[in-house]
Amino acid sequence: MAKLNGTHLIHGDSGFPGTEVSPSISVTTTFRAPHPDEHAPGIDEFDWQNPSRNMYSRYTQNVSTRVEHVLNKINHGHAVTYSSGLAATYAALVHFKPKRIAITRGYPGCHASIAVYAKNRFEPTPIIGIDDEFQEGDLCWIETPINPTGESRDIQYYADKIHAVGGKLIVDSTFGPPPLQYPFKWGADCILHSGTKYFGGHSDLLAGILIVKTEQEWKDLFEDRCFLGNMMGSFESWLLLRSLRTLHLRVPRQSASGTELAQWLNRAVNIPVGQEYDGIPGGVVAKFRPR
Repeated sequence: MAKLNGTHLIHGDSGFPGTEVSPSISVTTTFRAPHPDEHAPGIDEFDWQNPSRNMYSRYTQNVSTRVEHVLNKINHGHAVTYSSGLAATYAALVHFKPKRIAITRGYPGCHASIAVYAKNRFEPTPIIGIDDEFQEGDLCWIETPINPTGESRDIQYYADKIHAVGGKLIVDSTFGPPPLQYPFKWGADCILHSGTKYFGGHSDLLAGILIVKTEQEWKDLFEDRCFLGNMMGSFESWLLLRSLRTLHLRVPRQSASGTELAQWLNRAVNIPVGQEYDGIPGGVVAKFRPR
C-alpha cells in the first residue's frame, strides 16, 4: 500500500494568512468589501484557487478553500468540493455534456442523478453498458471498488477503450480513497468521491468532490458550481477539514481490519456441517453467501 503523506493532511492548507494553526469555525456568507482607496483586485482579477480575500461564500470561504488545497495534494490534481456526492455527480455530467453514458451497476444514486440529467436535455441521452462498443462523445463512468459489493474494475482497460474513440473516463473512487487507489495513474480523466464516506469518516457531514488534471478544468467546474449553487456549506467544510487530518491513520487501519474480517469469513464459510470454526457452526455462514 502506498503511504499517504500526513504532513500534507495536517499542513497542506498552511499557506493562508493569519496565525491560526487550526482554523476557526466560520459560517458567515458575506464579507466586507475593501475601501475603494485600497484598490483591491476586482472579481475579474481574482485567483479563485488562492483568493486574497473572500466576497461571498457561494464563491469562496476560508475553510472551504483550505479543504480544497489539502485535497489537491493528496489526490494529485485540482479538487472542487460540492454539497454531496450526488451534487458532484450532476456537476460532472454538466461539465462533460456526454452524448451517451456508459455505466454498469454501482451506486444507485448515480443512476438516479443521471436520469435527472437526461430528462433535462432536449435530445435523448442513451445509457449503455461499460462493455458495449464506445463511440465519439461517450462518457465512460466506472465505480471501483463497487458499492456495496466491493468488486474492482480495471481502470487502465476502460481508459484505453474510451480514449480510443475520443471519449472521457470518470472514476468514482469513493470506496478506494488515497492511499488505496490513485485513478489518474491508470488513465482517468476525472475522479469523483462521495466525501461523506471515507474522507468524512464520522457520519456527520455530506460532501462531494471532483478532481481534474488541469487548472483550466478546475476553473470551468468552479464557475459552474457558482451558478449551480451546489457548494459545500462552510460548517461542513470545517468538519471535512477536521476529518482529513486523520485520513492517513484511518484508511490503512480500516483496510487492514476489512482484510482480516474477509479472511476470517472465508475460513468460516468453508467449514463443513458438523464442525465449527471459532465458535461458528459449519454451514451457517454459507447460508448468507451471495448467489
